[in-house]
Amino acid sequence: PQDAWNQGHLFGPMELFNENRNNPHKNFIRRNAARITSLGDNYSFAFDLLRGQSGLAAAYGPLTRSLALAEDFDPENMMDMMLLQHELKHAALSANKRANISSQEMWERFQAFHTGRKGERPHGDITEDLFAFGVEIETLNLLLDDKLRTGNAPDVPAIRRLLHARANQDPTITMLLGFARDFYPQRMRQNEAFPQRFTNNVGRVIEDAGCDLYIMDTVTLATQRYHVTRNQ
Repeated sequence: PQDAWNQGHLFGPMELFNENRNNPHKNFIRRNAARITSLGDNYSFAFDLLRGQSGLAAAYGPLTRSLALAEDFDPENMMDMMLLQHELKHAALSANKRANISSQEMWERFQAFHTGRKGERPHGDITEDLFAFGVEIETLNLLLDDKLRTGNAPDVPAIRRLLHARANQDPTITMLLGFARDFYPQRMRQNEAFPQRFTNNVGRVIEDAGCDLYIMDTVTLATQRYHVTRNQ
């Protein structure tokens, strides 16, 4: 990582994972069976099984505060681990928002954003995804001995072998390589600004996956629509 600030974003998700080990309600299925609705502090979450999401290794639900893992999740597969890191980053950023909820109105605003109205496309916070993909790219760069940043990354099959990834993860590797070309050399900055091309390319992928994009203020939870530039 380029500095201590970047280190915090890179290693923070796994620190959150380790801190959650002491959470007595980290089993989502048992928690629901016991009708436990509180997880204590805002940074605790529960683990669940990922159902009906073919091809995904992990996914985080901000309302249920559950991090679901696929049944074939493989901790020896670094692509699976990077996706876990991606979702843990979502969990951490969502927890920061929860920590700032100080009224019923704010809670309803948070809930409405993630629930949506009938007929609406799901909502996504573009800022969360920029950070989540940013830590994936920086992690991949470390695994490739800085060759991603310098433009000397090996081809997709070689990366798959290095990461012990599955062949069906080649499109994800290809996507990350494309993102990296626009992410470097600027990377993440301390003012939390991302390169514009990187921002738009991430936004396009999320929109094409079926989400409408917004920017949610971490403190007030106010939202504004984010519009992707399509002519780049």
